[in-house]
Amino acid sequence: MPDLINQMGEFYRKELFKEIYKIPTSINILGNPYVLVNYLAEGVWEIINQPSEGFIKGPIQGAIGVVKGGVYFTRNVVAGISNSFEVIS
Repeated sequence: MPDLINQMGEFYRKELFKEIYKIPTSINILGNPYVLVNYLAEGVWEIINQPSEGFIKGPIQGAIGVVKGGVYFTRNVVAGISNSFEVIS
């Protein structure tokens, strides 16, 4: 009986190592990481770009650019995170 258990354990261990490479490529539970990074990068770009374009035109437009950049950044972060988690639900 112990030999049978050892043989079964060895068999399943070998099979696990044959199939383990499939796990990282099939993890879709986290959503699409490319889309998440894309949204985050776009948000960072907007939080930098909007104020800098605004301050070139003037201080009031710069302040408006800061607000716009913050809004765009927040929108992109929320969109990226919700897109990633929609796969789970």
